[in-house]
Amino acid sequence: MIVTIDGPAGSGKSSTAREVARRTGFNHLDTGAMYRGITVAAIEAGISPEEHSKLTKLLSSITLSFANEDGKTVLYLNDRNVSTEIRSRETSKNVSAYSAIAEVRAAMTQLQQELAHAADTVCEGRDMGTVVFPHAELKFFMVASLEERAKRRLQDLHTETISFDEMAREIAQRDTLDSTRAEAPLLEPADAYRLDTTDLTFEEQVAYIIRKIEHSKTV
Repeated sequence: MIVTIDGPAGSGKSSTAREVARRTGFNHLDTGAMYRGITVAAIEAGISPEEHSKLTKLLSSITLSFANEDGKTVLYLNDRNVSTEIRSRETSKNVSAYSAIAEVRAAMTQLQQELAHAADTVCEGRDMGTVVFPHAELKFFMVASLEERAKRRLQDLHTETISFDEMAREIAQRDTLDSTRAEAPLLEPADAYRLDTTDLTFEEQVAYIIRKIEHSKTV
């Protein structure tokens, strides 16, 4: 079974998908982490989003893989754990630009499909239910107010100083970039369950998705 969870930044996709996968025994595919890994690699190599030929060459020279360490899923860029780097503010500010590039999306889509078809998987990102897995058995689209999403992101950035207003502006800008890009824009699948997490507890949103999965298995 493939379960997709899409939604904008800070809506709760990653933490919810991770816990749903843990409780159900499904694999967890964090596609956002994969695009962040590409972003880290490009920034470190000094390659801008406009340099498509250099990015294509970079894509052919790196590997991305997930590993479970101490009960946590971590991302490896080649042989280096980049789980901290991919969550930095610099990566968050630039990931939309790199993610919008056709060559990057084509490479990541192929890898994501290969990984997910190997086992029951919870896939989370921005185009899972519309582009990567349009025929997934269950689809969810998570949303939350801009204010709530900015608050959550500030809580995640333990070592970086940024005001609430700055964070809200950055998230709003990313929303615009993600939803208006030419390649696989952020869209709500027509057949997805919409889940507004603004006023939900973490347990409530996890339980909602698990109930849908359990029901789907019985029909």
